[in-house]
Amino acid sequence: MKLIAVCRKKWKHYPGDICHQVRKLQFDGLARRGDYERHMAPPVAYWSEDRTPLACSRHGRFVPDIFMPHTSWVVSEKVKAALPDSVPSEFLPVKFEKLVDLPLIGEEVDYWDPPAFVDDPPDLINKYPDVPAFYQKVGPYYEWLAPLPRTLTEEFQDINHVDILIDDMNHEEDIPISHNMIETYPAMTTGRFMLFAPAVFEIISPFLDWTYFVKTELEI
Repeated sequence: MKLIAVCRKKWKHYPGDICHQVRKLQFDGLARRGDYERHMAPPVAYWSEDRTPLACSRHGRFVPDIFMPHTSWVVSEKVKAALPDSVPSEFLPVKFEKLVDLPLIGEEVDYWDPPAFVDDPPDLINKYPDVPAFYQKVGPYYEWLAPLPRTLTEEFQDINHVDILIDDMNHEEDIPISHNMIETYPAMTTGRFMLFAPAVFEIISPFLDWTYFVKTELEI
């Protein structure tokens, strides 16, 4: 049985690689949950009682169908609608807190020439003005809460443990998985990787920008 693992691509950071940081920021944006910002914001899981929505601030003219401002994927209404009801998942509505406009690095400009008031890439969103007109164009987005394999092991007997290795920046070890688990839960998350049965991956794949995501195929 095949399993496709997809994660948000990580690159090695080099000193002064500001353009890379800005490209990541313009793709994913910033996230907050309650009073906690960015990496301090607690995750919300498929099985948890907490349903505090994710508040996102980002580029408003360019909003991909799937992006990752925190630990979970944020997906558009088109992605949510494309998934069959047979895929156990929850979709928590996302609040867009701020939508800004700035030149897109790699498309409209070749490099980052920061305004005088911006010392750090996140300041692009924090200090650029909100653009109200973007809110009507963006449409609904959702935080995709998929089941975690480690919380499902008691339901299944044929558990194996697998390692996912794409390269030294994109990997995870010791993931519990089984044939029956994949058949029952054809979309899961480890927190680092989303795991898909082939049929679900075929649905999701066209919505992913493969400049920013990476995948590998496992034989289970």
